[in-house]
Amino acid sequence: MMPDFLDFVPVERFRQCLALSPDGTTVAYSSNAGRAFDLWTIPLAGGKARRVTSLQDRAVWQIAWMPDGSRLVFTADHNGDEQYRIYQVAPDGGEPEEISSGPDCQRVLADAPFDAEGRYLFYGANDRDRTVQDVVIRDLAEGAERRIIPPDGVIFTPARPSPDGRWLLVAGVRSNTDVAAYLVDLTDPAADPRCVTAEHGAALFVPGPWEPDSSAFYVCTDVWGEFTSIGRYSLRDADLTRITEEEWDVELLEAAGDTLVWSSNQRGRSVLHASRNGAAVALPETPQGVIDAFVISPVEAAKSSRLHAYVELSLLTGVRTEEARALRWDHVVAWVHEEEWRPVVKAGFDHERFAIYVWRSVRAGGDTKTEKSRRTLELPGRAAEALRKHHTRQAAQRLKAGEVWQDNGLVFCSTTGRPLDAANVRRAFRLITKKAGIGETWSPRELRHSFVSIMSDGGLPIEAIADLCGHSSPAVTGEVYRHQLRPVVTKGAEVVDAVFGPSKSA
Repeated sequence: MMPDFLDFVPVERFRQCLALSPDGTTVAYSSNAGRAFDLWTIPLAGGKARRVTSLQDRAVWQIAWMPDGSRLVFTADHNGDEQYRIYQVAPDGGEPEEISSGPDCQRVLADAPFDAEGRYLFYGANDRDRTVQDVVIRDLAEGAERRIIPPDGVIFTPARPSPDGRWLLVAGVRSNTDVAAYLVDLTDPAADPRCVTAEHGAALFVPGPWEPDSSAFYVCTDVWGEFTSIGRYSLRDADLTRITEEEWDVELLEAAGDTLVWSSNQRGRSVLHASRNGAAVALPETPQGVIDAFVISPVEAAKSSRLHAYVELSLLTGVRTEEARALRWDHVVAWVHEEEWRPVVKAGFDHERFAIYVWRSVRAGGDTKTEKSRRTLELPGRAAEALRKHHTRQAAQRLKAGEVWQDNGLVFCSTTGRPLDAANVRRAFRLITKKAGIGETWSPRELRHSFVSIMSDGGLPIEAIADLCGHSSPAVTGEVYRHQLRPVVTKGAEVVDAVFGPSKSA
């Protein structure tokens, strides 16, 4: 009798690419379930996979989502010729549209191929010279291109733009064991790429993710010994610090917010590790095997948005949206030398106490809603830190905009310095709530409602809440926010029960 036949040939293969949608709900991947390697998506929570493309004579290789989640971008070659072109397609399918230009060549998307606005696409290409790979920065709005040419003997591969939009991190490859990290200034078209690891000599410096405030980035490097470990390069100090000291090679590295995740090769098996603010985070054990790709879902939806500081300030101070949109940098102040408040544009952010002057709004004439609405609010530490990072990011955006920047002194403005329109704020805020998984029916004014709830639940008297909100009287607060306020009439009964104990039925 013949033994049972076991077929070990896989019925479906996957390519080494994963892309998580900006709202953290959908995974895009390349699979040959339809015979050719097509683009597929599947809900992160589980469900039926959707075939997005039907390419037949082409095969999908790299995949990325546009920052707003409206389109998927992918590379594909023709019948395995490894001459990759770049396409975009809607997540629910349709005919792919090519967005690359020029002759057939090898095109490689950056690890993070878009700036925060989704206007610029970063990729490597050897279309200019078959023996050289340049970095191409394509303006999707105008169709223009900026080309970064590497030094002789170096192949450039773009890695990631900094969160503030100032820098593009690039890998400069001379060999498999000699990879340097370069920075390209995105605000200066005439600037040459700068090698930031040159002082360490020939070694492996594979660029990784940026820190959220763009002050540093991570690399996988073997500069400290036999094994590849994680290093952190500080732009301010031009200093490389060792992060991990395992006797195993680090292979993959990703970050989201203050969380760092990496895989190491331990006796041929991949093991996942994570840390948050430098402290180890326990992870479930993964099946034995080799991890080829992984992605991290967003930890806080607003942090990747230009509206991050706007959300933080509104939620943590209770300012009206019309007041936030009118806030000027000279009305953001620091307590200096324990004697006076000075604008941060002169005093800087190297202080411990900060406040905002809520003296303006976008109402006709620029005045606040009522006389009582004019107020000075000290900032919680988290709000102050959000504004500090926002100030740095806006400075880079100003350099990038150049002559088209309109200097209105606004804290919250467009990418060219113009005042924010209420409709634009609503749309951007709904993208944040969608990304956070709470739907798209929210409006920015509900941040103020949430602030009142937080203050009330924290035990703050209604009179103090009225002052913080700029209401003419506590009666207005009680009327407008009656659903957010904790009923204080229960306090007496709660105290009596706490002292004497609840009554028992006879």
